[in-house]
Amino acid sequence: MKKTLPALSFKNYFRYKIIRVSLFASCMLLLAAAGFTSAWGENYTLFEKSCGTDNSTVKKVLIAYDTKHGSTAHIAEKIGDVLCENGLRVDIRLAYHVDDISAYDAVVIGSPVYYSTFLPGTLKFLDRHKATLANKKVAAFVISVSVDKTTGKVNTNVLNMITSTVFSKFPEITFIDPVGLLPGKFYFKEIFPVEIIGFKLSGFAESGNLMNDDFVRAWAEQIAPLLK
Repeated sequence: MKKTLPALSFKNYFRYKIIRVSLFASCMLLLAAAGFTSAWGENYTLFEKSCGTDNSTVKKVLIAYDTKHGSTAHIAEKIGDVLCENGLRVDIRLAYHVDDISAYDAVVIGSPVYYSTFLPGTLKFLDRHKATLANKKVAAFVISVSVDKTTGKVNTNVLNMITSTVFSKFPEITFIDPVGLLPGKFYFKEIFPVEIIGFKLSGFAESGNLMNDDFVRAWAEQIAPLLK
């Protein structure tokens, strides 16, 4: 005779839900302590370079980015190469390495979306330099794995979310339209074990590598003349 599990009573079901929610909340607290890091706390070989030095009579652009596992660094480099091809001088720097932006005519900010916001390095950069950025041309690119399976493009609701959680906090800065919505990558093997628990409990699946250099080039070509 096949045995079946007894149905949960309302009381036991309610207790189960409380335990599940409590476990999820505990994971989120641990993430806050250990997982919500960026290039500030990682030991990755981080990317910085300059290009377009022969374009001595044109505008100088800073690309300031933060990264967690390197995909944003890759995309920042691709953007920088395209801008230099379009006659600009470009410095690509980690956001937390930049102390002075007065020498730049324009700034491009980049970060992956992490728990609905930017990484700390980019947020601190925006806060530290917001007064100066208010008088410069500023573009932004956002890396996300929330991607439409048909088109491969980042879902537009990501822009609404980042506008609410990031851009609205800096009303003095005018961000050039369009904001770059660029696919990234996400592997469980690249994150802390406690993060894996939190993501799985929230129903977040591993996406793999969704990066698309053609999308990156298209956006960089679009903003290049707007930065001059």
